[in-house]
Amino acid sequence: MRLEMRIIDLKGNFTNRKSPIANPVLAPHPKFIAIAKQKQLPTLITQENSINFKPTNSSSLKLKTSNSMFNRTGLFLFICVILNFTAVGQQEVDSFENERRADEMYFYVSEALDASYEQSDCALFFAEKTLELAKKYERPQYKAFGLECKGLYHEVVRNDYDSASFYFFKAIDLCENNELTYATTLYHTVGSMFHRLDNYEKAEEYYKISLERAKRENDLEIWKQSVGNLGSICSSLGRYQEAEELFQQCFEIEGSPGVGFGCYANLGNMYIRQEKYEEAIEPLINATLEDPDNFLADGNIRFLLDAKTALSDTSGMTTYLSRAETYLEGRTEHRNTRLMCESLSAYYAMSGDYKKALEFEKKHSKISAEMLELQNEEAVLSVEAEYQTEKILDELAHKESIQQSYCIFAAVAGFLILILGVLFIRNRRANKALTVQKTLLESTVDEKNILLKETHLRIKNSFQMVSSLLYLQSENAQEEDAKIAIK
Repeated sequence: MRLEMRIIDLKGNFTNRKSPIANPVLAPHPKFIAIAKQKQLPTLITQENSINFKPTNSSSLKLKTSNSMFNRTGLFLFICVILNFTAVGQQEVDSFENERRADEMYFYVSEALDASYEQSDCALFFAEKTLELAKKYERPQYKAFGLECKGLYHEVVRNDYDSASFYFFKAIDLCENNELTYATTLYHTVGSMFHRLDNYEKAEEYYKISLERAKRENDLEIWKQSVGNLGSICSSLGRYQEAEELFQQCFEIEGSPGVGFGCYANLGNMYIRQEKYEEAIEPLINATLEDPDNFLADGNIRFLLDAKTALSDTSGMTTYLSRAETYLEGRTEHRNTRLMCESLSAYYAMSGDYKKALEFEKKHSKISAEMLELQNEEAVLSVEAEYQTEKILDELAHKESIQQSYCIFAAVAGFLILILGVLFIRNRRANKALTVQKTLLESTVDEKNILLKETHLRIKNSFQMVSSLLYLQSENAQEEDAKIAIK
C-alpha cells in the first residue's frame, strides 16, 4: 500500500485506539457533579423538630430524645450519601480528565498526520507537541505516537530515511519494553518504509511480523493492510499466484474500504506485470473511482495509464489525464510523483503528444536525480541492523540472566539436597542404632523373663518338697496335737 493510504490508515488506527487510551469510566452525571462542586449540607431537620420542648413531663422528654435520635440518624445517612456522591464525582472528574487528554493527543497526532499527507513542515511542530504531551502525562503510548509522527515527517516530507528509521525503531523499542499493542502498527510502518525503498525482502519480513501480531490481537485493520501489502510484495517478486490469493484474502477481511481500493490498484498492477492488460483495466477503474473512502483515487491513475499505454488505447482518458496532472501540482513527495511523471510521459508519447511527453520526462529525470541524492538505503539498513543487534543483545542478556538465575537455583537446590542427604544419612544411622538397641533390650527382657519363670518353677518345686516332708513327718508323729500342728 502506498504512502497516502498508509497515513490515512494510521490516522484511522489512532482514532480506533482513542477510547482505550482515555480509559473512560462512567459517563458524568450533571447532578453528581453539581453536588460534588457545591459541597454544602442542606438542613434535614425541620422547623418543628428544631423547637426546644420544655421537659415538663416524661412524654415530652421522650419526644425530644426521639427527635434528636432521628436527627443524628438522618445526618449520618446524609453524610454517607454525600461521601458516595463525592467519590462518584471524583471518578467522573478523572474520567473527564482522561478524555480531555486523549482528545488533546488526538488533535496533535491528527494534525501531524494531515501535515505529513500534505508534505508540510508543520508535521514536525505537531509531532514535537505530541512528544511534549507524552512527557507531561507520562504515557508511553503517547510517546510512541509522537516518535512515529516524527519518523513520518522525515520519511514523507524530508525524504530522510535514515532519521525516519531511527524514530520508527525507537518507537518499536518503547512499545516492546512497555508491552504496548501499538508495536503492531509500527512494524507495519517500518515494512511500508522498506516497501517504498523497494527493499522487498525487508518489507516482507516486517509485514509478516505485523500480520502475526494483528492476528493475535484481532486487529482487523492492520490485518487487512498487512495482507494487501504482502500481496503487493509477492507481485513485485513475481510470485503472482501467491499475490492473487493474498489480494483475495484482503477483499474478504473486514476493515477500511480504502484498503480495498488499494488492493484493486495492486491487483491491476500485477496483471500489467503479467502483460494481461485487458484484465487489468477493470480493477484499475475500480481503483480510480472518486469515492470518499478512496483517498488514493488520483494516485492510482498511473496504473491505468500504464495499462492504456500498453494497449495503445486513448478512449475515455481525458478526465483521468486532467486528474493526474492536478495530482502532481504542489507535490514534494518523490516516489509517487516520479512514477506518475513516468506514466504520463509514456502515455503522451504513445498518443503522439511528444511535447508533453518530453515535459514529464524532464520532471521524471529531475526527481530521479533528487532521489539518488537523498535516498540512502545503506543508512536505513545500518539503523535497522543496529536495532536488530541491540534487540539480539538484549535477548542474550535476558537469556544470560535467566541462566544465572537457573544456576543460582540449581546451586541452592543442590545445597538443600546435600543438607537433606546428610540429615537422611544421619537419621538412617540413628534408626539403625535404635533398632540394634531395641533388639538388645528385647533379648535381655526375654532372658530375664525365662530366668524369672525358672526361678518361679524352682521355688514351687521347693515348696512342694517341703510340703511332702511335712506330710511324712505328720504321718510318723504319735501325738495328735503334733500331727495337727504339722499339718
